[in-house]
Amino acid sequence: MVDMAVEIKTSLSNAVWLNLASSIFAGVAFAAFFYFAD
Repeated sequence: MVDMAVEIKTSLSNAVWLNLASSIFAGVAFAAFFYFAD
């Protein structure tokens, strides 16, 4: 039961980090696009 909880917590944490990384990447790409498109 505890192992399962740890596993869920780890996968949630990974999902949050993945989401954060993709958000930052999208923001940087968006900013670069506007910067170079000008």
